[in-house]
Amino acid sequence: ELWSFDGSVASRVADIWPGSQSSYPTSLKVFNNKLYFGANGGDGAGNELWSYDGNTVSRVADIRSGDQGSSPQDLAVYNNKLYFGANGGDGAGYELWSYDGSVASRVADIKPGPLGSGPTYLAVFGNKLYFQADGGDGAGYELWSYDGNTVSRVADIRKGPESSYPSSLVVFNDKLYFGADGGDGAGNELWSLSLP
Repeated sequence: ELWSFDGSVASRVADIWPGSQSSYPTSLKVFNNKLYFGANGGDGAGNELWSYDGNTVSRVADIRSGDQGSSPQDLAVYNNKLYFGANGGDGAGYELWSYDGSVASRVADIKPGPLGSGPTYLAVFGNKLYFQADGGDGAGYELWSYDGNTVSRVADIRKGPESSYPSSLVVFNDKLYFGADGGDGAGNELWSLSLP
Protein backbone atom coordinates (compact mmCIF):
# COMPACT_ATOMS: atom_id res chain seq x y z
CA GLU A 1 0.00 0.00 0.00
CA LEU A 2 0.96 3.69 -0.04
CA TRP A 3 3.28 4.70 2.79
CA SER A 4 5.10 7.87 3.85
CA PHE A 5 8.21 8.71 5.88
CA ASP A 6 8.60 12.03 7.73
CA GLY A 7 12.27 11.62 8.55
CA SER A 8 11.77 9.52 11.64
CA VAL A 9 8.56 7.49 11.34
CA ALA A 10 7.14 5.45 8.46
CA SER A 11 3.36 5.14 8.32
CA ARG A 12 0.79 3.78 5.93
CA VAL A 13 -1.14 6.58 4.21
CA ALA A 14 -4.12 4.53 3.07
CA ASP A 15 -5.42 1.01 2.59
CA ILE A 16 -6.37 1.62 -1.04
CA TRP A 17 -7.47 -1.96 -1.60
CA PRO A 18 -9.20 -2.77 1.69
CA GLY A 19 -8.32 -6.06 3.34
CA SER A 20 -5.39 -8.40 2.77
CA GLN A 21 -5.07 -7.67 -0.95
CA SER A 22 -2.50 -5.10 -2.13
CA SER A 23 -3.06 -2.04 -4.31
CA TYR A 24 0.61 -1.99 -5.42
CA PRO A 25 1.14 1.78 -5.93
CA THR A 26 3.85 2.37 -8.55
CA SER A 27 5.57 5.15 -10.53
CA LEU A 28 4.90 7.92 -8.00
CA LYS A 29 5.13 11.47 -9.39
CA VAL A 30 4.14 14.92 -8.06
CA PHE A 31 1.92 16.96 -10.40
CA ASN A 32 -0.10 20.10 -9.55
CA ASN A 33 0.47 19.68 -5.81
CA LYS A 34 -0.79 16.11 -5.78
CA LEU A 35 0.96 12.75 -5.69
CA TYR A 36 -0.02 10.57 -8.65
CA PHE A 37 0.57 6.84 -9.11
CA GLY A 38 -0.79 3.67 -10.63
CA ALA A 39 -2.75 1.40 -8.27
CA ASN A 40 -5.51 -1.19 -8.04
CA GLY A 41 -8.31 -0.16 -5.70
CA GLY A 42 -9.99 -3.57 -5.77
CA ASP A 43 -13.19 -1.98 -7.07
CA GLY A 44 -13.27 -3.83 -10.39
CA ALA A 45 -11.43 -1.16 -12.40
CA GLY A 46 -8.03 -2.86 -12.30
CA ASN A 47 -4.78 -0.89 -12.12
CA GLU A 48 -5.54 2.75 -12.95
CA LEU A 49 -4.35 6.32 -12.26
CA TRP A 50 -4.75 7.52 -8.65
CA SER A 51 -3.83 10.64 -6.69
CA TYR A 52 -3.22 11.73 -3.10
CA ASP A 53 -3.70 15.38 -2.09
CA GLY A 54 -2.33 15.07 1.43
CA ASN A 55 -5.68 14.02 2.84
CA THR A 56 -7.58 11.83 0.40
CA VAL A 57 -6.58 9.04 -1.95
CA SER A 58 -8.82 8.71 -5.02
CA ARG A 59 -8.85 7.25 -8.51
CA VAL A 60 -8.67 10.10 -11.03
CA ALA A 61 -9.27 8.18 -14.25
CA ASP A 62 -10.61 4.85 -15.45
CA ILE A 63 -8.62 4.83 -18.68
CA ARG A 64 -9.42 1.25 -19.61
CA SER A 65 -13.00 0.27 -18.83
CA GLY A 66 -13.43 -3.09 -17.18
CA ASP A 67 -11.39 -5.06 -14.68
CA GLN A 68 -8.09 -5.32 -16.61
CA GLY A 69 -6.98 -1.73 -16.00
CA SER A 70 -4.73 0.48 -18.13
CA SER A 71 -1.62 -0.08 -15.94
CA PRO A 72 -0.20 3.48 -16.07
CA GLN A 73 3.58 3.47 -15.55
CA ASP A 74 6.69 5.67 -15.79
CA LEU A 75 4.92 8.92 -14.93
CA ALA A 76 6.63 12.18 -15.94
CA VAL A 77 5.58 15.85 -15.86
CA TYR A 78 6.02 17.77 -19.12
CA ASN A 79 4.42 21.04 -20.33
CA ASN A 80 1.92 21.16 -17.45
CA LYS A 81 0.65 17.65 -18.09
CA LEU A 82 1.30 14.25 -16.58
CA TYR A 83 2.58 11.73 -19.15
CA PHE A 84 2.78 7.96 -18.85
CA GLY A 85 2.49 4.70 -20.73
CA ALA A 86 -0.93 3.02 -20.60
CA ASN A 87 -3.26 0.63 -22.41
CA GLY A 88 -6.61 2.26 -23.17
CA GLY A 89 -8.21 -1.02 -24.20
CA ASP A 90 -9.18 0.51 -27.54
CA GLY A 91 -7.11 -1.80 -29.72
CA ALA A 92 -4.03 0.47 -29.81
CA GLY A 93 -2.15 -1.45 -27.13
CA TYR A 94 0.25 0.15 -24.66
CA GLU A 95 0.94 3.71 -25.85
CA LEU A 96 1.82 7.23 -24.65
CA TRP A 97 -0.91 8.99 -22.65
CA SER A 98 -1.31 12.32 -20.86
CA TYR A 99 -3.45 13.69 -18.04
CA ASP A 100 -4.14 17.44 -17.75
CA GLY A 101 -5.70 17.37 -14.29
CA SER A 102 -9.16 16.43 -15.48
CA VAL A 103 -8.97 14.31 -18.64
CA ALA A 104 -6.69 11.44 -19.69
CA SER A 105 -6.06 11.06 -23.43
CA ARG A 106 -3.77 9.09 -25.71
CA VAL A 107 -1.03 11.29 -27.19
CA ALA A 108 -0.13 9.11 -30.15
CA ASP A 109 -0.49 5.64 -31.63
CA ILE A 110 3.24 5.25 -32.19
CA LYS A 111 3.03 1.60 -33.22
CA PRO A 112 -0.25 1.00 -35.04
CA GLY A 113 -2.01 -2.20 -34.10
CA PRO A 114 -2.95 -4.03 -30.91
CA LEU A 115 0.55 -4.51 -29.46
CA GLY A 116 1.46 -0.85 -28.89
CA SER A 117 4.85 0.83 -28.82
CA GLY A 118 5.44 0.17 -25.10
CA PRO A 119 6.77 3.61 -24.03
CA THR A 120 8.87 3.39 -20.86
CA TYR A 121 11.54 5.32 -18.92
CA LEU A 122 10.02 8.76 -19.57
CA ALA A 123 12.31 11.73 -18.89
CA VAL A 124 12.20 15.45 -19.72
CA PHE A 125 15.29 16.92 -21.38
CA GLY A 126 15.74 20.14 -23.37
CA ASN A 127 12.03 20.95 -23.71
CA LYS A 128 11.19 17.45 -24.96
CA LEU A 129 9.88 14.26 -23.43
CA TYR A 130 12.17 11.29 -24.12
CA PHE A 131 11.37 7.60 -23.75
CA GLN A 132 12.03 4.11 -25.04
CA ALA A 133 9.55 2.82 -27.63
CA ASP A 134 9.09 0.50 -30.61
CA GLY A 135 7.72 2.34 -33.64
CA GLY A 136 6.92 -0.85 -35.50
CA ASP A 137 9.14 0.22 -38.39
CA GLY A 138 11.71 -2.55 -38.02
CA ALA A 139 14.13 -0.65 -35.77
CA GLY A 140 12.95 -2.26 -32.53
CA TYR A 141 12.97 -0.47 -29.16
CA GLU A 142 14.96 2.75 -29.55
CA LEU A 143 15.09 6.32 -28.21
CA TRP A 144 12.05 8.49 -29.03
CA SER A 145 10.93 12.02 -28.15
CA TYR A 146 7.79 14.14 -28.02
CA ASP A 147 7.95 17.94 -28.41
CA GLY A 148 4.33 18.70 -27.55
CA ASN A 149 3.16 18.14 -31.13
CA THR A 150 5.14 15.38 -32.80
CA VAL A 151 6.41 11.99 -31.68
CA SER A 152 9.59 10.87 -33.47
CA ARG A 153 12.47 8.46 -33.12
CA VAL A 154 15.61 10.30 -32.04
CA ALA A 155 18.16 7.65 -32.95
CA ASP A 156 18.51 4.08 -34.18
CA ILE A 157 21.28 3.30 -31.73
CA ARG A 158 21.48 -0.36 -32.67
CA LYS A 159 21.16 -0.50 -36.45
CA GLY A 160 18.79 -3.02 -37.96
CA PRO A 161 15.89 -4.91 -36.39
CA GLU A 162 17.61 -5.53 -33.04
CA SER A 163 16.75 -3.17 -30.19
CA SER A 164 19.16 -1.04 -28.15
CA TYR A 165 16.61 -0.86 -25.29
CA PRO A 166 17.52 2.60 -23.92
CA SER A 167 16.63 2.47 -20.23
CA SER A 168 16.77 4.39 -16.94
CA LEU A 169 16.86 7.81 -18.62
CA VAL A 170 18.18 10.62 -16.39
CA VAL A 171 19.42 14.18 -16.95
CA PHE A 172 22.86 15.11 -15.61
CA ASN A 173 25.14 18.06 -16.48
CA ASP A 174 23.06 19.13 -19.49
CA LYS A 175 23.02 15.66 -21.04
CA LEU A 176 20.54 12.80 -21.15
CA TYR A 177 22.11 9.58 -19.87
CA PHE A 178 20.78 6.06 -20.29
CA GLY A 179 21.78 2.44 -20.58
CA ALA A 180 21.71 0.91 -24.09
CA ASP A 181 23.18 -1.83 -26.27
CA GLY A 182 24.73 -0.38 -29.43
CA GLY A 183 25.20 -3.80 -31.00
CA ASP A 184 28.95 -3.25 -31.29
CA GLY A 185 29.96 -6.09 -29.00
CA ALA A 186 30.23 -3.96 -25.86
CA GLY A 187 26.84 -5.05 -24.50
CA ASN A 188 24.56 -2.77 -22.50
CA GLU A 189 26.61 0.24 -21.44
CA LEU A 190 26.27 3.93 -20.50
CA TRP A 191 25.24 6.27 -23.31
CA SER A 192 24.48 10.01 -23.49
CA LEU A 193 22.62 12.47 -25.68
CA SER A 194 23.58 16.15 -25.94
CA LEU A 195 21.30 18.99 -27.01
CA PRO A 196 21.70 20.08 -30.66
